[in-house]
Amino acid sequence: MDAGAGTGRYALAAARRWPRAKVIAVEKDAALAEATRINAQMAGLKVQVICDDYIALNLPRIAGVTAFVGNPPYVRHHDIRPEDKAWYSAQMRQLGLPGSQLAGLHLYFFLKSHLLSRPGDIGCFVTAAEWMETNYGESMRALFCRMGGDRLVRAHPAERIFDDALTTSVITGWSEGSDDHVAVSDLMLRAVQPQFQAKRQQLLSLTKWPGHGLPMPSPSELGPMLGDFFQVSRGQVTGLNEAWIATPDTERLIPERYLFPCVTDAMDIIDANGLIHDSSRLRRVIDLPADLHELSAAERRRVDTFLEAASLVGAADSYTAQHRKPWWRVRLKPPPAIVMSYMGRRPPCFARNACGARLINIAHGLTPLQPMSAATQDRIVAWLNRNVAATGGRTYGGGMVKFEPGDAMVIPLLGDEIFPAA
Repeated sequence: MDAGAGTGRYALAAARRWPRAKVIAVEKDAALAEATRINAQMAGLKVQVICDDYIALNLPRIAGVTAFVGNPPYVRHHDIRPEDKAWYSAQMRQLGLPGSQLAGLHLYFFLKSHLLSRPGDIGCFVTAAEWMETNYGESMRALFCRMGGDRLVRAHPAERIFDDALTTSVITGWSEGSDDHVAVSDLMLRAVQPQFQAKRQQLLSLTKWPGHGLPMPSPSELGPMLGDFFQVSRGQVTGLNEAWIATPDTERLIPERYLFPCVTDAMDIIDANGLIHDSSRLRRVIDLPADLHELSAAERRRVDTFLEAASLVGAADSYTAQHRKPWWRVRLKPPPAIVMSYMGRRPPCFARNACGARLINIAHGLTPLQPMSAATQDRIVAWLNRNVAATGGRTYGGGMVKFEPGDAMVIPLLGDEIFPAA
């Protein structure tokens, strides 16, 4: 079974290797399905091509083993139909697992393969590795263990298996009904190097699974973590930074009270040397009220001119704008005490937000859970900038490292220089 066959690369390879097997290729796109038929015919191979949605597929029962292979399509949740999301959530609930609607389509293919399987069936998918590390991947990690997952081959970020996706990859193997340990290996320069074996319960006890080159975490007690002292939150999503980050032209149309100095670029943090103190150096973000009737007649005319121009460049049509009311209300969050960059080819940078800048989603904000002096914040910022390593984040294709809020909250805070003894 080649799930999401495309032009049939895996199906044709299977037909050559196992000439007595029944090979089925499932592809939703009619043009690609026809290409698979033509490729099989030209190669003299017998492949049954089904042009249909894989998650709607029914398979006849057979006496032998079914092997599921392929690289399921990498489609983000924004582009998945609501009815398909509802199917995924309902099926996961029946398995007693949470089914996050943030899951990408490639996870639906694991679920469907599990539902089609019987004990003894096997599978191998090449897919994006993000589910190993994200919060919404928790249900997929549980599903992988449930379906007899027994092999993970973590690709080095330089191994661009998916040329059109900025994501690291993992090769997954499973045997339905298996209770063997999970063998974890690394792929680099097209060579696979075994790393360690882990019990499934060990893996399920982790908040994320280790990526390429990382060992299985030790069960030793952890010390204090960033999340013990701060809430870490994403910056606000504007929907279209091009429209909502003010320019000299748009600033002339917007009343001053709706223009907020913001951290709009990671370089605002990186260049700050641990302290953002001058808001005049920052760009400003437009944050209009929900009710525009509070504007004077002259202000309203200028704002209407801006909104018309913003709409023309797509600000009213973005995914974010379509899911907020009214579409122009950005709703910036209160200024955080500390800001951190979260994505780059280097560890994150931290800076105390001394000027009360707001934040868009190019950075995270750290808000103390209890009152905390500026001096203590400065010590924490200095320690973080010296000690946080890129290995604490999630590595994507090309060596890009990303820290989600959950990754930041488990950064350990160690050393007497942070909280000196009284």
